[in-house]
Amino acid sequence: MAAGTGELYLLSLWAVPDPLGTAGLDILLGRARAAAVAAGSNCAALLADRLGAAGVPPTDDARYGEPLRVGLQELYRVGPGFPRLVPASFGGGPPAGVVDVAYSVDTSACRRPGRPRLRRGHRTRRSGRHRRPALR
Repeated sequence: MAAGTGELYLLSLWAVPDPLGTAGLDILLGRARAAAVAAGSNCAALLADRLGAAGVPPTDDARYGEPLRVGLQELYRVGPGFPRLVPASFGGGPPAGVVDVAYSVDTSACRRPGRPRLRRGHRTRRSGRHRRPALR
C-alpha cells in the first residue's frame, strides 16, 4: 500500500494485571503480528517497523508475559472527527524548524453516545451479574 492511502485505525485496550488473566502483552502482540501477516507483507513489515521504533522488537515478547485481563477494547477509525494532528491542522504546515510532534489522545472525546467510560466503581452487567472492575 502506498503512503497516504487506505484507512488508519486505533485499537485502544484497557488492561489490568490479573493472576487469572488469559492474555499477557506477549500474547496480544503475537495476535497483532499474526493479524498483520494475514493482512499482507506490507502490513506485517509496517507493524514490525512501528513496534521496533517504540522499543518492542519480537525478541522481547517474552518479557511481557504478566497475565492481564482486558477490561475494555475499542476500535476507532482515525479520520474526520477523531482528535488528530494533520498538516492541515497548521494551516501552511508546521512551524519552521518543527520536525517531530508527539501528542496523546483522550479517547473519551471519541466515545459514542450510550457507551459510558468504564471507571473505578462503575458497575458493568455481564452474564446476568454485577461486578466491579479491579483497578490498581
